[in-house]
Amino acid sequence: MVASEKTGKERMAPPSSNRGCMKYQPALKRLRDVADTEPAAGYFKFLWQGYDSVQECFNVRLNADFVEQLEKKSAEAKEARHPVTLPFHLGKIEFQVCDHAAKGFRYLVQNDDFIFMISNPDNEWSVSVRYLSAGLCEWGIDVLRASVRNILSHISKPVGDDWQRLSRVDVAADFYSKRFSECLRPSILDGLVVPSRCKVRQDEMLSMYIQEGRFDTLTIGTKNSLQLQIYDKAKEIRQASGKTYFYKLWGMEAKKDVYRFEIRFFSEFLRNRSILTFEQFEEYRNQLISEAMNIRRLTVPNPQDRNRSRWAYHPLYTFVRRCFCCERFGVATGRYVTGKRSELSEKGIKRIAGDVLSLSVLRNRGIYDEHSVLVLMRLVLRTLEDDEKRPEKVERSRERYKFVDEAA
Repeated sequence: MVASEKTGKERMAPPSSNRGCMKYQPALKRLRDVADTEPAAGYFKFLWQGYDSVQECFNVRLNADFVEQLEKKSAEAKEARHPVTLPFHLGKIEFQVCDHAAKGFRYLVQNDDFIFMISNPDNEWSVSVRYLSAGLCEWGIDVLRASVRNILSHISKPVGDDWQRLSRVDVAADFYSKRFSECLRPSILDGLVVPSRCKVRQDEMLSMYIQEGRFDTLTIGTKNSLQLQIYDKAKEIRQASGKTYFYKLWGMEAKKDVYRFEIRFFSEFLRNRSILTFEQFEEYRNQLISEAMNIRRLTVPNPQDRNRSRWAYHPLYTFVRRCFCCERFGVATGRYVTGKRSELSEKGIKRIAGDVLSLSVLRNRGIYDEHSVLVLMRLVLRTLEDDEKRPEKVERSRERYKFVDEAA
């Protein structure tokens, strides 16, 4: 077949990478029609939906003076073994250089809203930016993207006109349900319909919750392309992340019965549909979400129909698909202060009190004595005053707690 006779489909083949300068129109997949199963009235209560994380890559040439600052501060951070402040400010925006970087990157520069991940500055597409959950919830994606582009305009110059690429997008929907835990049992997998090459992750958390008779986390798909995850968000906030700013988004301080449905689009999935920029994702967001839930779906098993592809969506999928199609996608809260500083201070005081009590008992051979406590506190104060490395330790603590009150 000569070049002029190639079909439109062949000419629209996706690029080999989400980086590069070739331009293509998005080519979405045709989906199988799947019937809905209506959830019982009041079974689910919608709380919030929006972007949980977005990552972009930029083909820019970093300014030499910025790279020099970056190298110097990165060396300081590695020597100190903690993040150090970068002497670069844009308005009130402040950054820290970390003492480590993700695989494939040389530098990691961050604040509480986004992370700059920089590989070899001499290479093309050396700068990636990840917009964090806290910043997305507080300001929204448009504000953060504008801020990053403003920063890039001060520290770099674009290479050509086609210099922006989308690497990853995570969208999420949160809902309240007192009865949903009844569904999160191994039997829910009886209605799982996915392509044969897709695998459900059987990790430690999943097996542990199977032992308890239900899932707190269910992951469908892999990080190579597309991943869907259902998990107990209230528990995750309470026990792990501490992202209490979601209480403001939800309009309730829920300690339990709040779940999250999250869809993670990785570069391979986006690339195979020629979604190269965030603007293209925004334009086709509902279609892409519908496809993701169609090819990684939970259904209601039908014993009378052996063809699983015809089984109707699980009520959860019916509900969540409608949540994602709401007009206002990702309502922002504005700046949120967590109060983490006060919480850590209280814990620190309790920890010191416990140590002083133990030390008093130790020094007095099994007896707690209030007078000895005063002596101990004077000894502690004297030790602080005599510490030659105190300025260095103060600076280290200042860096450690720089963003402690900000949502993360």
